[in-house]
Amino acid sequence: MSDKTEFTPEDFVFADWLAGAHKPTRGSTVFQRGDLMADLDRIQEKIQVAELIPVEERSLTDVSPQKLREEYAALSDEFYKSGLFVKMAGLTPDEQVKISNELDKGTFSKYEKGDQSDEALVAFSEARKTLTYRLLAESIVSPKLDEQQLRELHKVIGDAQFNKIVQDYKLASASINEPDADFLPKPSTHQETGE
Repeated sequence: MSDKTEFTPEDFVFADWLAGAHKPTRGSTVFQRGDLMADLDRIQEKIQVAELIPVEERSLTDVSPQKLREEYAALSDEFYKSGLFVKMAGLTPDEQVKISNELDKGTFSKYEKGDQSDEALVAFSEARKTLTYRLLAESIVSPKLDEQQLRELHKVIGDAQFNKIVQDYKLASASINEPDADFLPKPSTHQETGE
């Protein structure tokens, strides 16, 4: 099929166009070494303090802002190298309902929908968490992670980072997916080019 993006009614072949269609995908990076953030915060504070001391007033034991920035950069590099890019494909409402119904069969075979007993409420709460992990596992394109691995990942990296994955799933499944114009190349102006 050609790279045409516009068709006349006469030359449009739906099957050819559909063969090139893909589900929307979104993705973001989560980091294994979140423990480094406290060290980065500490070095950042040291840089701010070191910059307040004039060069001529520094003692031999004072570390220069430049040296601290190098330490910060090295630690930042270690942090960024621990990143994992998680790519999610959207799920259709029908796919989501199917997964939800399969889970409901197990939960509601033990408890009635209106059951307010402590045991039932705990089971319903766990079922909601399980549904989230199952939807995400079905949605993840790469790296392929199963429900149990997602539970472990969530436990280790915490809610803030894990919610990035959840938000990517939601964006891929339910938002208008188009490139963000803010990140497209901007026409150069005379002032930018110096011409």
